[in-house]
Amino acid sequence: MFDTVSPEDLVMRPSRSPTAGDRCPWGCDLSVAGSKAGYSHWYGAPTFTCTACRNVGGPHAGEWITVNPGVEHQKRLDEREGLKISLVVLPPEVPAGVGQIQLVHQATVLGYVDLSLCPHGCRRAVVQHLEVAAERRRRGVGRVLVAAARARCERFAVTTAPLPADPVCTRFWAQVGLLGRPEARPCRHQLAAGIAGEGWEVDAYQANRP
Repeated sequence: MFDTVSPEDLVMRPSRSPTAGDRCPWGCDLSVAGSKAGYSHWYGAPTFTCTACRNVGGPHAGEWITVNPGVEHQKRLDEREGLKISLVVLPPEVPAGVGQIQLVHQATVLGYVDLSLCPHGCRRAVVQHLEVAAERRRRGVGRVLVAAARARCERFAVTTAPLPADPVCTRFWAQVGLLGRPEARPCRHQLAAGIAGEGWEVDAYQANRP
């Protein structure tokens, strides 16, 4: 039966809301443009269509899917629904080590974000790396992963590895917003687990200097 579903290559956006929001991914004010809701059987996800974008484009113009980035929607590998686009969490091999959130569709990893969360009460998170498959770039995969990482780090003090000196990378983070200061500050547990950076005790020392 799945063989009868036509493949789609839709833009995606993170959303915890069952509505289209105020604007489409291309910037149209949906109160003016109009929108309609639907469902993608290819992705197993809700869709929305901007009427203005659709009217000036072709099939699937102005259409996007939404992926809920909330922690409660991030699944373990054994919980993933095989045909549905899913956020999958791979825990670290050692406590406070590097874990991963993947965006997966039909066993294909569209992108992932590496991050470390200290489980020992330090409430420190260090985001290590964001990677999107080359053929899936500029489709919203990175935005979904950033939103998923932001949700998982919500109760943590977040820093990140330094950003690469790449104008495309800089523009992406300028658009979606940094997850934390781009200067890794791991706690002692993260340092022991191999997370690179200058320990957070440096921050405490500087804050208490006379």
